[in-house]
Amino acid sequence: MRIENLENTTRNAVRAIIIREGQLLVQKKTDGSFSLPGGAPNVEETLEQGLIRECDEEIGALIKIIRLAHVADYFKPRKSNPPAIRHHIEFFFVCSVTQN
Repeated sequence: MRIENLENTTRNAVRAIIIREGQLLVQKKTDGSFSLPGGAPNVEETLEQGLIRECDEEIGALIKIIRLAHVADYFKPRKSNPPAIRHHIEFFFVCSVTQN
């Protein structure tokens, strides 16, 4: 399969699955959509280090990573000029909050 305007980079992202008292923690984005806490690790970070930092920044909590639950990849259109498509790989970790 050939994808037109595919960038020559892959974006890794990490996401936290945090369930407490039967409720899943999600973030409401400015566009009205929802996402799990997380984001892209910095170049010098492991996936786990990046997720711990992102959760501290985004939800103000320290987390404990319990296990890797799922890996997903997809091709996402970018709002760039000219329009492009980037390959995304997301790593989903089951986590618990260690500090509120």
